[in-house]
Amino acid sequence: MRRSITLLLALSLGAIALLSMASGAKPPEGAPPEEGRIQQARQAAAVGEVERAERIYAEILAEDPGNERAFWGLVGLYSSAGMEQEKLIPLLERRLAEHPEDTQAKMELGRAHAKLGDHELAHELWMEVLGSRKADVGSYTDIGFLEIRHRMFEQALETLMMGRAAFRSKAL
Repeated sequence: MRRSITLLLALSLGAIALLSMASGAKPPEGAPPEEGRIQQARQAAAVGEVERAERIYAEILAEDPGNERAFWGLVGLYSSAGMEQEKLIPLLERRLAEHPEDTQAKMELGRAHAKLGDHELAHELWMEVLGSRKADVGSYTDIGFLEIRHRMFEQALETLMMGRAAFRSKAL
């Protein structure tokens, strides 16, 4: 019974997303012009149309290479579709070549490498994030828990202890 309800809910949400796409739902008034296309890309990704979502994000980025929403939408798409090796890692590496101080890109690149089993490189990238001026208590705990998730227990302990020492917090 529970499985039937879950399946019915998933089908209903998919149908709503398809109807919304077909109806050409418009972004709120005053929204940036690309907002409607970003919504289309998100909706396409939500119903499993990865190629369509990727094409929309790529078109937006071709017109406006600095569009952060399209860039991070593409990162999320590649990550959720399991395209780390062939698409996500090269995308993030290009980003870091242009913006070497982008700590979020380093976090995501580390996450992609950890998912593929390259824990040493992931840890190295995450330590670079912690060495940046933007690191805070949350950064140490986020990275520590990512390391635990990827069964990098020794590194997680090191990260959490470094955070505790850096902020002299007994909470960590």
